Amino acid sequence: MAITLTIDSNYDKISEGINATLKEIIENSDPILLAAASGVLSLVSDRIHVQGKRANGAQIGTYSNSYLKVREANGRGSDRNIILSFTKQMELDFTVVAVGGNVGLGFNNTTNFQKATWLEQKYPDTYNLSDSEEEEVVLIIEDYINGLFK
Repeated sequence: MAITLTIDSNYDKISEGINATLKEIIENSDPILLAAASGVLSLVSDRIHVQGKRANGAQIGTYSNSYLKVREANGRGSDRNIILSFTKQMELDFTVVAVGGNVGLGFNNTTNFQKATWLEQKYPDTYNLSDSEEEEVVLIIEDYINGLFK
């Protein structure tokens, strides 16, 4: 006795759909990058402007005695740890920016960008993403892409 087994598959159709979606993702990555940057903005801002930590988890630095007196006189507390926040102008301007096809975190105000550049030179590894922030970016991107395939 002979048994004949016929298998039908829609693999080609599914494969074409996946490839088309992946091509669209590659060609139009701005929404994904915007989602990732928006998703970590509050984490990075809190780390720099509230906790006063560099990307590696170390404190940014400590205030000199003379500058600490200025901060205290202006109601900014007596904590010695640098938090890169005095008038809150930089803190409030820190946002998602798109420049030349790139999306990331930065400043809209040129003066704040220049201050941040100077501060990054003085306190390296402050504006980089921490390991946990990078992991969050990956999770956001994964969630975004997975949502496209549902």
